[in-house]
Amino acid sequence: MSTAAARNEHDGREAGPPADGSGHRRRGPALLVLSAAQLLVVLTATSPSIALPALRADLDLGESGLSWVLNAYTLAFAGLLLLGGHVGDLVGRRKAFVTGVGVFAVASLAAALAQSEGQLLVARALQGVGAAVVSPAALALVADAYPRGPGRTRAFAVFAAMTAAGAPAGLVLGGALGEAGWRWPFLVAVAAGLLIVAAAPYVVAESRPRSAPADVPGAVAGTVGLGAVVYGLLNAAADGWGSGETVAALAVGVLVLIVFLGVENRRAHPLLPLRVLARRGRSVAYAVVLTVWAALTATVFFLGLYVQRVLGYEPLEAGLAFLPFPVGIVVAAQLAAVLAPRLAPRAIAALGGALAAGGLMWLAQLELDSAYVPALLLPMLVLSLGAGLVAVPLTVTAMAGTEDSGRAEAGDDQGRAESEDDAAAAAVLTAVQQVGGALGLAALTAVSTAAFTDRMRDLGETLQRQVDAGQLTGDQADALTVGLPLYGLTTGYTQAFAVAALIAVGGTVASLLLDRRAAEAGE
Repeated sequence: MSTAAARNEHDGREAGPPADGSGHRRRGPALLVLSAAQLLVVLTATSPSIALPALRADLDLGESGLSWVLNAYTLAFAGLLLLGGHVGDLVGRRKAFVTGVGVFAVASLAAALAQSEGQLLVARALQGVGAAVVSPAALALVADAYPRGPGRTRAFAVFAAMTAAGAPAGLVLGGALGEAGWRWPFLVAVAAGLLIVAAAPYVVAESRPRSAPADVPGAVAGTVGLGAVVYGLLNAAADGWGSGETVAALAVGVLVLIVFLGVENRRAHPLLPLRVLARRGRSVAYAVVLTVWAALTATVFFLGLYVQRVLGYEPLEAGLAFLPFPVGIVVAAQLAAVLAPRLAPRAIAALGGALAAGGLMWLAQLELDSAYVPALLLPMLVLSLGAGLVAVPLTVTAMAGTEDSGRAEAGDDQGRAESEDDAAAAAVLTAVQQVGGALGLAALTAVSTAAFTDRMRDLGETLQRQVDAGQLTGDQADALTVGLPLYGLTTGYTQAFAVAALIAVGGTVASLLLDRRAAEAGE
């Protein structure tokens, strides 16, 4: 027995998967399965969006119930991510991954069969629980399979593309299946989940679980803190930033997360090793991810509303309208992987951020009667190319450097520390994406609502002045009033896109602080 192995046996810890990825029987099929799972759990966040009117009619949902069809999933997914990443370390990542996908598939079936609002919301929350285990385990398993270098960068590019393309792909799926009924996207998720569960044991190797004790205090504090912050952001989108419930949830969440960091700093085997956050490049990547996902998530949400409420698209038309969006992201992500060995991460991220900001500002020019081509399609393609380019260097940088920190922290036990750091870095990355999405949606909903209100007031005052001046009769003014909300909605959505563009500009500037070195994962 080697000295390192004896030491691991002595202190009850297991080393992580082999650094050269030899633990995976087939890297390509493994990457396909893991990326498919990531796409599934991300697109599920938005796939019910286009079917909300049908859900309202079938299950007699009110406005609050409709919003929680989306929010229940997001809250469970985001709130449990740190714990979900820890589960993979404790029981083995493949086991956690397969179990999480299984829970997700069962919950999807429950959602498809739901006969009441309560049943649907519980099923959506359970889907989020499964997703919180699947996503960090999947990214950590990709890191397990590929040694650092161009191969790992290409693998991360595929995974990052699935993550960034998930939200618009959800609208495509929801629209394509919406004509058949709101239950069909959930049934498709069941079938996809079962296929992944069946394939994973044959192509994905298991990581060795560590036998160190679970970090129960960290798990409780991390889950409560992150969950409270996400709940506060979701509530802000619905009730506003000044709501007492919003303020209380955000305050509790921030305070508990501060306590969480203190707890983790004293734990021998923490749920989140603080060395994961200590590396400057990774911290910058997390900050840029927060801004990018804030802009991207909110934009997808408001674009879905624009094409349906303003342009009057039917669900199938809306789904097909979004099809170029995920395709552009996937193409750009592969281009980023090709550029990665030649250009610094910050150069690729800055180029992507600039394109995304340009696409968003272009979308801010949409009008009440804009044609799909070119007014919507072209800026959407520019935005998708930017999102795909920026997602890859951010994922690579966020997952890079765990080897070095593990070596410094654990000495001969570097494999174990590196493996744990991969899982923690993956969990934090996914958590930041979810928090960024919730933050962007809350902030831009406030912007959109304020712009809508101001526009409606201005239009109403203009009509009244024309009536007072004898330029319009009362009946003519009433007839025009019927169409005013569409003008107000267009103004609200375009203002949201303009602010999203500013957020993307901020992310672009911040990305210049990323590492200068070529984006080969782990260097």
